[in-house]
Amino acid sequence: MHKQIALTPLWKGAASTMPTDVLARGKEAALVSVSIVPCDRVWSARERLAEELVRVCYGSDLPEHNRSALACMMRILVEQAVPGLPGQHVQRNAPPPPLYDGEWYRHWFAVTRKEART
Repeated sequence: MHKQIALTPLWKGAASTMPTDVLARGKEAALVSVSIVPCDRVWSARERLAEELVRVCYGSDLPEHNRSALACMMRILVEQAVPGLPGQHVQRNAPPPPLYDGEWYRHWFAVTRKEART
């Protein structure tokens, strides 16, 4: 058997402004996020989200070729989470990047894993 992964959109915004009910989902499922700025393209957000998803689900100690292979296997899941054509902007009205140590605007997702029958 292998684990089936589900990715559910939860919130768009900075972590400090996340509603408590959304934050509570982090106790039920892992939370992953990808930073978004006005010039971000769909392909870039998908790539970063896939990398974060692999890190959360499988750890960060994997060799690069294994991380890349797992990220490719999650392609459909990530394409559903970040819709659009690769060259399109993700969210043109996203806030600009923060200055210095400010918080990034992010798209947040819940990651759940369950046993799948093969």
